[in-house]
Amino acid sequence: MAVRLPARRLYACPVFAAVELHYRDGFRIKPVWPPLVGELRTVEVKGVQVLHLMKMHHMNGDVEALAQLWKPEFAHIASSYLFMRGLEAKGTGPARRWCAQTWRCELLTPGQAADYFKPRMVTGALPSAYDTA
Repeated sequence: MAVRLPARRLYACPVFAAVELHYRDGFRIKPVWPPLVGELRTVEVKGVQVLHLMKMHHMNGDVEALAQLWKPEFAHIASSYLFMRGLEAKGTGPARRWCAQTWRCELLTPGQAADYFKPRMVTGALPSAYDTA
């Protein structure tokens, strides 16, 4: 059973996510690396709910979204991931087509979102002076 999201913002604080798109032009694809990272926002356009993935450091002015999901629904939740499904608009005006889309959203804190693409040092256990050879 699908759950509809409320038209207003879900939380008082921003919700950040790394989003992998699972379809291109209606056809299933392998998720592309790197994912899109930004802030999730819900808006209502002509009575239809739209989930926007906005750029990380945007001002509140008119900024084009990185991705849009029309009529979003929760597909399922697994660990720190939300799977959302909905429609994606291709083109504009009378030539507009609607394609199925699924987002895999990894929920992030603002700090994690800002540092998402920074190189990470992989550390392991260093040999101890007390280890025997």
